[in-house]
Amino acid sequence: KFEAVILDNETADISIDLNLTERVLAIDNEGKWVVESISEPANPFDEWKTER
Repeated sequence: KFEAVILDNETADISIDLNLTERVLAIDNEGKWVVESISEPANPFDEWKTER
């Protein structure tokens, strides 16, 4: 979903709604957005020790 409200000749309010299936990091780098994929966190269940 994308929405934009033009405020004047130089500015606008913009909304972007994304259904993401992976973790990403978005950084504003001097006015340009840089989006990087980041690794998933470790599964905490893998580190739990269980005994039967």
